[in-house]
Amino acid sequence: VEKRRWESLTLQEAVGSIARNGTVIVCVVSQPYLPFLSNWLGSVGKYERREQVLVIAEDYGTLYAVNEKWPGHAVIVPPVLPLGPAHRFGSQGFFNFTSRRPRHLLQLLRLGYSVLYNDVDMVWLKDPFPFFKGNYDIYLTDDMVDVKPHNHSHELPAPGKKGRTYICSCMLFLRPTPGAKLILRKWIEELQAQPWSPKARANDQPAFNWALNKSASQVAGISDIGSW
Repeated sequence: VEKRRWESLTLQEAVGSIARNGTVIVCVVSQPYLPFLSNWLGSVGKYERREQVLVIAEDYGTLYAVNEKWPGHAVIVPPVLPLGPAHRFGSQGFFNFTSRRPRHLLQLLRLGYSVLYNDVDMVWLKDPFPFFKGNYDIYLTDDMVDVKPHNHSHELPAPGKKGRTYICSCMLFLRPTPGAKLILRKWIEELQAQPWSPKARANDQPAFNWALNKSASQVAGISDIGSW
């Protein structure tokens, strides 16, 4: 009975019960990465943000495991990926898993929620929410700089050797604005234009940076909050 209950739980129902003040913290997890989830949640709990977390499960094993210990905090968004071993970076399985992320985030923004997305192979050393100052559409972290001063520019950094920026998609804060939705739609388009192949071995982050670079002039506010 419980399994059927969680299988029928919709994204709208799940986020509606978890979001606080219109904001939800989201991660996307498959079963091989449950130990990472546990470690990350431990750090989030230190800042009393744990109850704002919604786990988007990419397989039924994750859905059942999370909701058994933490009822209502995991939801599955069809179509469901087949359960398999942990995917190596650069593999087709890794691409299939990570390329679903912008669709999940866009759905949440369309429901009217602000979203803090986190990869789970990290931990919080501070509460990130005080850093989301101003009225920007999207808040980003830079992959190329160790530490930035507090008064650094919030503009996108200059493109690198490949003609695009190196913004990390591991931690994003998005508001449900037209600008943030535009970036997510462009990200989806870039992923469709750059599919995985044995030669290219694409992943979702270059597509995210191309989407940012191509749409930045059409977005009201992008804030580079530095490195974490």
